[in-house]
Amino acid sequence: MAVTVLPERPALVAQTSFLFSTRSTFYCSTLFSRGSGMAFQFEKLLVYQKAVDFAEQICASTEQFSRGYGFLVDQLNRASLSISANIAEGNGRFTKADRKNFFIIARGSVQECVPLLS
Repeated sequence: MAVTVLPERPALVAQTSFLFSTRSTFYCSTLFSRGSGMAFQFEKLLVYQKAVDFAEQICASTEQFSRGYGFLVDQLNRASLSISANIAEGNGRFTKADRKNFFIIARGSVQECVPLLS
């Protein structure tokens, strides 16, 4: 596991872990530690924190999927990571319409995860 401190924002520490299964399938999850100082306003949002926790749980649980479900693992990981990414990007927009658009996309990513988890 490699730990990288982003130079512009020292309070945000990104940890990237690369997980390899015995069948050479590649999985990557990005985890963000929540230190005492938060670098961005969206990190204070409860919905963002829950979205990051959800993505971490999905990444951890999909490690156990068999090889035949690689397409499902990929789609589920991308959709779960997209939720927090769109919340963060939407929060950085200046107009209400732009913010709303990204929050709608985040909600769509949540709805994408539901049938994949069923």
